Amino acid sequence: MGQKIFAAVMVLLCLIYVWGMGWIAYGFLTSDTPVGIGLGLALIVLIGLSLWVLWREVRFGLDTQRLARAARADGFFDRVTEDELKSFPAAKRDVEADPEAWQPWLRLSLAYEAKRDRRNARMAMREAAKRHRD
Repeated sequence: MGQKIFAAVMVLLCLIYVWGMGWIAYGFLTSDTPVGIGLGLALIVLIGLSLWVLWREVRFGLDTQRLARAARADGFFDRVTEDELKSFPAAKRDVEADPEAWQPWLRLSLAYEAKRDRRNARMAMREAAKRHRD
């Protein structure tokens, strides 16, 4: 529960930040100088980028939560030991054997996480979420 509250507070802080940037952008855009208008437009681009990143991270968190619930309901964690979850070669073989299923991608994500390879862990988790949605 504490993680959800932390995430909600962070989203709220990001939205306050974006709102403040919007006011600053408005002030620049209403100025009569080309530099001010340019800065206002640049801030609008930053606002769009900030909102896109925020949405992407919130969606990733929700997808991860959904996958965890589905994995528990499916008995995924009961069938696989902790050592098997960390076995990267076995996880990679599972994905190659059944690339359309979400469970092998989840296992690959956990194996990457065990290796401290966060970038590939997130990529595999996104692929698992995509397969789960489909």
